[in-house]
Amino acid sequence: MSDEGISFTRFYAAAPVCSPTRGSCLTGRHPYRYNIPWAGDGFLPAKEVTLAEVLHDNGYATGHFGKWHVGTLSRTIKQSYFLGKVDPGHYSPPWENGFDECFSTESMMPTFNPYYMVGGDFGTETYRFIQDEPVEKGQETGGFLSQHGAGHEELPVKLAGIMCIQQ
Repeated sequence: MSDEGISFTRFYAAAPVCSPTRGSCLTGRHPYRYNIPWAGDGFLPAKEVTLAEVLHDNGYATGHFGKWHVGTLSRTIKQSYFLGKVDPGHYSPPWENGFDECFSTESMMPTFNPYYMVGGDFGTETYRFIQDEPVEKGQETGGFLSQHGAGHEELPVKLAGIMCIQQ
């Protein structure tokens, strides 16, 4: 894209914390215009037009990879460390804001290798939020996908604040 257009090499933060700055990068608007004045305080309204939506509508493939933090990824499962219950009205995931592909966390960024995860499924007694066993470089056995017999084609997989959607 940069070979045929513009390379943006300088950015200015709209706020001193992540959520409002992330939202301003996505929308080009001031955080108070879309009601995310502070980290984890608010969600991206459906009426906001994102850069990803404009690019998608013009034939570009779009993707979000990493911390989302401008809306929840689930209407029912709490995936953040913020106090309170899940509010379905705050549901505003990347795939409903113009992104074709994503590998996103709601509000935290754990290091995660889907090939190697020990413990039970999310929500069970044996589920482990922290994976502290070493993983060998290139290891593709012994973890979640091999334990559950799943391959890449069988996603989506939901785990501890991680939702990967393959469309």
